[in-house]
Amino acid sequence: MTPGSVIALNNATGAGYSWIIDESCYIGQAQSTVETPVDYNFSAAGELTVSFASTTECYRFTFGPNGENSLPNFISISMAPGTDLASAIWTQLNTAGTDWLPPLILDSVVAGAPAERSEFTGGNHLVDGLQTATNRIYLVFADDKPVNKGSSGSCNKLRIVVVNDLMAGNTVSLGRYAARQAFNLTVTAGHVAVDSDVRALERVKFKRDYGLQCVTGGFQGTQLVLGGSNTAREPFDSTKTSGAKSAYPNAWALVLQSSNGQMGMWLDKGYAAGSGALVDDAEALIRGGGASNTKWYLGVVFKMVAGPEYAAGEGYRYRGGYSFGSAITLPAGFDSVMPTQRASHTTQTYALADGSSVSI
Repeated sequence: MTPGSVIALNNATGAGYSWIIDESCYIGQAQSTVETPVDYNFSAAGELTVSFASTTECYRFTFGPNGENSLPNFISISMAPGTDLASAIWTQLNTAGTDWLPPLILDSVVAGAPAERSEFTGGNHLVDGLQTATNRIYLVFADDKPVNKGSSGSCNKLRIVVVNDLMAGNTVSLGRYAARQAFNLTVTAGHVAVDSDVRALERVKFKRDYGLQCVTGGFQGTQLVLGGSNTAREPFDSTKTSGAKSAYPNAWALVLQSSNGQMGMWLDKGYAAGSGALVDDAEALIRGGGASNTKWYLGVVFKMVAGPEYAAGEGYRYRGGYSFGSAITLPAGFDSVMPTQRASHTTQTYALADGSSVSI
């Protein structure tokens, strides 16, 4: 008998039905013992809980309908000591009705449109007490297979697809949607990459889109902006910025560290509007929310005076992301390491103590 020949053992009419094969003469099918690193639970109400282990801690975030417009967004971040998800005892680090995926400032410029309002719409923002956005698509996939509400499991990669329609500041009173905002979130252990596409539904002027933003509770120890004006890690201070774009055009990431670990937020400078072309020179590409607002923000569109106009179907794109994990002790001169993304490929970025960085 030649190698690779088939022997039928499960059919009474087969020649090998009664054979007993010496174990030394065959190779059994290998059984995988590798555990998939991302656990998830997608509730009947549409709340997605995602957990994973890092170096010395476990992390968990919840995502689902949130805020005044009930748009899918990040809801909370939790941490547990140790690396065993099954026995994790969770402590919530932050929760808020505010935005991570952003609202926009836009106004309609079609003939007959009301006067421009320059108000945030979408996200957690109302205008004159009225809702300003609605969710059109909210889907979850685990390793590219659809996840139904009310199910749970584990996987290597989760994908979250969100499509929202937003009113312009000056069309809220008319109940008319003027822009469509889409997100594709790719979730792996410790990393969430976010691709966004923003398109006009009628002729509009886009004035402000911070891109990604983050709630910093639980990580307010120290901060370092990569490529910005600060050249050393410093105590957390949300009144700071990366500096004016004209002086610091390469600012692209924020790395926060505390006793709870490390959280990073980044923008792909080499992809579409991430270049900063739609941000005024005097504005910062990365900024804190101020003394009373401890969030941090990226910068994709910031042209309040002369915002770019787009006809229906036109728009812009950007790519950014978040990282969550244990803070790793590194040799002198190095600050941190975090996953990022370039050209649709996950990379690792190491930051030096002076705020410079290399992505590989």
